[in-house]
Amino acid sequence: MGVEKTPNKALRRKIKNKQYFAIGVDVRNIDDTLIHVQDFFLPEIRKLICQIRKMTKTPIIIGGAGFSISPKAILEYLGADYGIEGYGIPGLRVLLKKIENNNIKPGSVFRFDSDAYLDVTFKRNTLPLKKYYRQGAAIGVNTKSGCLLRCIYCTYPKVSGYKLYLRDPRKVIAEIENLSKQGITRIFFTDSVFNIPPKHAKEICEQIIRKHLHFRWYAFLNPSRKYFTEDLLRIMIKSGLVAAQLGIDSGSERILKVYKKNFTVNDIEHATKLCKKLGLKVGYSVLFGAPGETKHTIDETFSLIDRLKPDYVDIETSIRIYKPTGIARIAERKGIIKKSDDLIRPIFYPFKLRRYVTNEAKKRTICHLCFTNKPVYKQLEK
Repeated sequence: MGVEKTPNKALRRKIKNKQYFAIGVDVRNIDDTLIHVQDFFLPEIRKLICQIRKMTKTPIIIGGAGFSISPKAILEYLGADYGIEGYGIPGLRVLLKKIENNNIKPGSVFRFDSDAYLDVTFKRNTLPLKKYYRQGAAIGVNTKSGCLLRCIYCTYPKVSGYKLYLRDPRKVIAEIENLSKQGITRIFFTDSVFNIPPKHAKEICEQIIRKHLHFRWYAFLNPSRKYFTEDLLRIMIKSGLVAAQLGIDSGSERILKVYKKNFTVNDIEHATKLCKKLGLKVGYSVLFGAPGETKHTIDETFSLIDRLKPDYVDIETSIRIYKPTGIARIAERKGIIKKSDDLIRPIFYPFKLRRYVTNEAKKRTICHLCFTNKPVYKQLEK
């Protein structure tokens, strides 16, 4: 069951006269991460759970990526019976068995660390994918889980693990084939970074080519020379990559170190020039507002943009502070937040130069401020 607004009538039709052992609610995101909007999703989800409570005494289980960021605080806020943190697909079966045997108390969060779900071939036929597709969405496909990187603002390692779990490329291809049969021709690989490790990315691209699958695909790519090679880029383009979306974050060497990025400004330049050499469009994702960000470091980033001339630059001017991140530890040391803060409501790292960034961005037609979560690939397809 999704987390969108669900009318009482629809809920009643779903629940009435049916015997469920448990009801699951997926929490994909807890807010929009945008300082200009600050849309907090949990109150609507809590309302949904209250509606379910009025109709049935069936246990309610909460899970999902958003839930796994701060599971105990979110479970308490939502008032559900149980929570499942981490890999929900294989873990749900284990949790249900525990509930059946009274081996877990209501109000508990069950953590399940396993890469078993990677062996699943998802048919992706239980949701109206074409509805999303007609509205311009790219359909997400996961080729791996976990992340080796330690970017200070990112929750990905907390949600899916601090090491990589790689899916068998054949499972990924089978999932893409199922999507293709449903008329889907635009895919976004939803990994934290698609080209890490390069060998795995190459194997997937080779199988796409071998299977003669024709679709456009996008992904976030890491610009490090170690991972962004001409050989890999050529095969990615041949398999359907339309544009390279580089999460550069900054054009300042100092800020890249603050963010704990694994690449340098020189790597960004190398990756951009390689894309242009091969005729591939390239977009940047830039994040201003790091601890120690100054007008000088901001100017360094815009100077890099002016010099390298990417096709599109997606700019965010705020860093959402989540509990299990490096930026939260920095904010705590500086007295911006307290250790006891649960951080489930939107809180952002202070940044006094937001207006300066906005004015500089407006001077450049390729720069777009993230007032909404508009897909970057839409701009790169123009």
